[in-house]
Amino acid sequence: MPYMPQKFSEKVAAKYSRQDVKGMSHQNLQYDFTTSHEFDKLKFVFVGESPEEVEMIHEGRKFLLSLMYPSAGASSVRDGAPTRVLFIWPRVVTMTCVFEEIEIEHVKFNRQGRTTSFNVTLKPTEIRDVRITAEEIRQNGTRRSSAAPSDLRDLPTVLDNNLELRDLPPELEG
Repeated sequence: MPYMPQKFSEKVAAKYSRQDVKGMSHQNLQYDFTTSHEFDKLKFVFVGESPEEVEMIHEGRKFLLSLMYPSAGASSVRDGAPTRVLFIWPRVVTMTCVFEEIEIEHVKFNRQGRTTSFNVTLKPTEIRDVRITAEEIRQNGTRRSSAAPSDLRDLPTVLDNNLELRDLPPELEG
């Protein structure tokens, strides 16, 4: 079963160009853009004890790896990119993201050589298709999505794969 990370970090930056004006004692800063919201690498632990759980964590692994590749039959540039994901951290974050990087470390095996425990590190980055204003951030924070409400049901989530996230037991922490 997959276990929840205990913490995560987020990063966003306003980018400015420095403008040199002849005869002024200082440079002017001209706002350019705000970077996409980035999250520190999220670490999950997948552990399967019964044969059914081992099969489930391997299905979860395949699902996560599939998010790094485009879907078949892409008919546009946007569709030719890897799948967008609705990233939800309850009461904190709801936004459309892509995973820029997935790392899987296999750490425990059964007698048949099948992985029974692995660590997954994900790096989600926000995808924005619309302008976001300071007023929207003050009102909604990071609870947003560039998808229209009717499109949200089409975005995959980990829950699509019937994976239940649990808190990490003390013996696996560290």
